[in-house]
Amino acid sequence: MRLFLICSLSLLLCACDKPEDNSSSGGPISFEIDSKSVSLPLTWIEPQILPLDYVQNGASSSIQPPTLVDLDSITLDNGVVINATPYLISELYVKKDSVTKYIKFDTPIPAYSQSEIDQRWSGSEVLNYTPLSNHLFEYESQTEDPNHHPNAVHFDAQQRNLGELIQIYDRFMINAPSTLSEVVQLMNQECYVNDYFSHCNQYNGTPEEYALDTYFAKSVSGLTINLWADDEVWGLAERPSLELTSSQRSESLRLWMSPSLLSNMESDIYSTSTDAWQGFVHEFYHNHGFEHESGWPSDHGVDDMFGEKVVNDYRNRIGNTLILPDILLNKEKVGFATYRIQLLSASDALSDIKLRLLSTQRLNARVKEVSSSEFLVEFEVLPTTDIYLSAYSEKSQQMSSTILNDFVKEVTSDTEIQSFDQNISTWLATYDKVFVSIRNGAYSGSFTLPSEGVSKNKVVEFESTASYDSRIYYNSLSDILKTNERLSYTFNGVDWERNI
Repeated sequence: MRLFLICSLSLLLCACDKPEDNSSSGGPISFEIDSKSVSLPLTWIEPQILPLDYVQNGASSSIQPPTLVDLDSITLDNGVVINATPYLISELYVKKDSVTKYIKFDTPIPAYSQSEIDQRWSGSEVLNYTPLSNHLFEYESQTEDPNHHPNAVHFDAQQRNLGELIQIYDRFMINAPSTLSEVVQLMNQECYVNDYFSHCNQYNGTPEEYALDTYFAKSVSGLTINLWADDEVWGLAERPSLELTSSQRSESLRLWMSPSLLSNMESDIYSTSTDAWQGFVHEFYHNHGFEHESGWPSDHGVDDMFGEKVVNDYRNRIGNTLILPDILLNKEKVGFATYRIQLLSASDALSDIKLRLLSTQRLNARVKEVSSSEFLVEFEVLPTTDIYLSAYSEKSQQMSSTILNDFVKEVTSDTEIQSFDQNISTWLATYDKVFVSIRNGAYSGSFTLPSEGVSKNKVVEFESTASYDSRIYYNSLSDILKTNERLSYTFNGVDWERNI
């Protein structure tokens, strides 16, 4: 394997404990969770079976490929399926009138094309259950600086095809149920013996904890990658810091690839091809914030794992076909830090169904059986990061996932602080806690907590470094928030109580 040395431009230059089964004989099954990540056997679950519809679709016609490729850009509009992605589509999950259905097309719909179907599907929403590592690839960006890369040009049609497959296969690998355990195994194997895994070696935790946290960072979505071909580099990428809190980051980053390396991706020579696929994703991992010493874009790193999977499996078995999960997750927030999760499936032959929760902070939670297809996830301590919640079966190729991220609303901008009284009821309807950070330049002299329409246990917390005091109005009382002070309030179902 060849490690690519000209790689990154710096832009900013817990263990899986075994859950405790607290179910009593004959009672609902429940698990106590006190770990960053856990995989639970949902032994009682029988997913609700989705209705299947076979849809006769008309001949497909091509549409103009977009310059910005979003793998979720599949829509149903007035009886027409519009596929603005590089996927070949033969099946979809859709929702109409609050009913989720599984549909199969009579004729697969090619990449960048549209096909007419029955008008009864008009108004349906196409559902996406693989939200991990979902990024936009841009092929005709205008953000290049000719002073630094005078030879950089846009990808040609064949190079674009390779970029689209990188986008498809990266998303497929991160959403595959086995990938996390494979990353854990790799970190355990290389952490203390490979210099290119020094970040793992120096991590304040075990190799397993390092694997969990870095897999979380790789699962983040929302980047826009500007792709360039440049014969003066082998591979080069902009690199921000790692994201270890949020599941989304909306940054635009550039990536340059050698035309020769791109050509090597199609080589008939195994080592040449695997090295080239590894080389492309190597730079893409830099776009996520990974350095050479991270074990991801590294000698014997996760990028090598990706290259081997593509050449040995993905290219021939998947091609550009959209692969759907065989289990679906529907989530509903039903109380303070509490979610009701329903499982659905198009198959009645699933076995060994598991639930995975993943965060970069230790989770204190309970998973509790509600019915044969539903369970509750109750957080006893309010999480401080987004959480990936995934379900999969023994034979799943892709996990079904949802993001739990409506715990804390941070109010930091001057616009939000100035409009606090107008927006606080809306924020409290969505989030469990609203945290307000006041400073010079983002300041208001008064804040009023609403007395109606607030659910029990909601929290509002204020922190100030501003030069001037602010007054907090609640119930019929008021408090003064001084510089370098913090005040916190919890709603008891009737009134706000100041926390001591």
